[in-house]
Amino acid sequence: MITKVRYLAAVLIGLATLWPMDAHAHPDTLDAGPDWTGTLEELLALFAPSAAYASEFEGPTKPVGISAKPLGVADLTNELPGLETRNLRARFWTMAPGGIVPVHTHANRPAYVYVLQGQVTEHRSDSDEPDVFNAGDLSVEAGGVVHWWENTGDTEVHLIAIDIFQKQ
Repeated sequence: MITKVRYLAAVLIGLATLWPMDAHAHPDTLDAGPDWTGTLEELLALFAPSAAYASEFEGPTKPVGISAKPLGVADLTNELPGLETRNLRARFWTMAPGGIVPVHTHANRPAYVYVLQGQVTEHRSDSDEPDVFNAGDLSVEAGGVVHWWENTGDTEVHLIAIDIFQKQ
């Protein structure tokens, strides 16, 4: 199973590199779209929990010890029918020991997150028990999942996140 997951992650990462992308190297900003120049905190605020589901699923609301480097964004307008209002984005995430990606949703924003290094714990609204992901594991985030991540280990976690999101 791990081999299939690694293969799928490699294919997704490979596909992401085939689309023409605008690479952005500024380390403390994320590219949430063609014109995005905000900070990580501002981006996280875009998908912070709404009052509707925050009362149903509890977790941290502020990021701690995380950074993300944009690897590229591809406009999907001319790629596949029905994706005219979507972008494909790839990012390299780093989570320090004790790092937290706060509660957010994947409603209308499916994502695959591949763990390159370390171990990360995911807390999901659709499960009573947390999921632990190690290097080589893939997390599938779709269908309106509400969740948050934490690095409870003593080593840095490296992730590749690929998602499809609504253009702003």
